[in-house]
Amino acid sequence: KKAEAQEYVEASRAAAGKIALGAFLCIISPIALLLLIGACGAGFITAISEDICVLIGIVALLLIVVAAVIIFIFFGSPLLKFDYMEKEPIKLSEAAKAYVTAEKDAAESGYTKHNALGVALCVLGAVPTLIGAFTEHEMLLMIGVSGTLLLVALGVYSFVTAGVPWGAMQKMLEEGEYGRENKTAKTRLEKISGAYWALITLIYLAYSFATHDWHISWVIWPVAAVLSGVAEALFALFDKSGKGK
Repeated sequence: KKAEAQEYVEASRAAAGKIALGAFLCIISPIALLLLIGACGAGFITAISEDICVLIGIVALLLIVVAAVIIFIFFGSPLLKFDYMEKEPIKLSEAAKAYVTAEKDAAESGYTKHNALGVALCVLGAVPTLIGAFTEHEMLLMIGVSGTLLLVALGVYSFVTAGVPWGAMQKMLEEGEYGRENKTAKTRLEKISGAYWALITLIYLAYSFATHDWHISWVIWPVAAVLSGVAEALFALFDKSGKGK
């Protein structure tokens, strides 16, 4: 129905900025930990031990993540009743389809600009880490990595702000990654992805606490992200080839 389509579009627009903020907080959550490790390692903080610095940083990380989770739950809950559109075939009325199509056409320019800005920020995000890597100063390296996380977080904020309502409209129109043939594969992939990131988190914490190499162990995250992207691409490829048989 058109009324439901309007409700979903409006709810997605209202939630987009908040969900983007949650994603932003998740990405910047390690910054306090990294800066504290760098400051302790470089001798800028001498009143407390490096272990205490790490502990404070982890507490800050967890508090920020908790804040992000609260944001996701509180502001994302109005969208939960529309989850079926991502997993089930959708049949819009002519009025609803015309409304969603018009809204999508009107939003396309802004969506493209937000994506371009997000890509630019994520690409530029590599610069601070590269600059920090050319120095032997641990504090400068941590500042560089923190700068990278901040720029990537801003890029993701831009992606999500425009992407949430855009995704809602794509779901209703069953376009792009939300086409009918992709829905079943997407559901399976989400289950695998959840288990994958839980395992990566466990590996990261276990290695970091066992070795105290916090200044190195953060590399697990970008490596895991690259492997995740490769795995998703292979999953999609084999899923499609399996259907073709």
